[in-house]
Amino acid sequence: MDNIQSVSVVSPIVPSVGDALSKLVGARREFIKSFNVTNEKGEVIKPWYALAGKAAQGVRSEFKAFAEDLQKEGYAEGVEYTYWARVKDASGRPKKGGKVGGEPTDVMEKTRSEIGTIINRINNSRDDKTESSERLIEIYEIMCEAYATLGGVVADLKTEAAE
Repeated sequence: MDNIQSVSVVSPIVPSVGDALSKLVGARREFIKSFNVTNEKGEVIKPWYALAGKAAQGVRSEFKAFAEDLQKEGYAEGVEYTYWARVKDASGRPKKGGKVGGEPTDVMEKTRSEIGTIINRINNSRDDKTESSERLIEIYEIMCEAYATLGGVVADLKTEAAE
């Protein structure tokens, strides 16, 4: 008499690549949302990829960790910029060349922001007692006046005005 034995093969459940990717995408989206500046209703006022200065410290830290992870995995140095640009584009960053229509640029706001950056740059170099530092301090007052004329508050910048 022949006996037939049944053999049960139990295979471990291995998550598919699609499941892992789905979890990664969800985690990334939640992480990115945490950097956006929102109002009390949760509406995005300024997206994470447009942040600058102190507001962008978390984003810069994340980029640095991202770059380090790529390096550890053997990617060529500099490749992180390409991938990071893709993350920004996927998050809705307006592209140059009109492919994605962004908000119209307010020239006064952009100019005020850039002048503020210049003022902060001058303030950061003011401890330097070189001739070029002295010339920059002469320009400082003119820049502060221009910044205020465009609606900026000099006292809100990184350091206070020169005395």
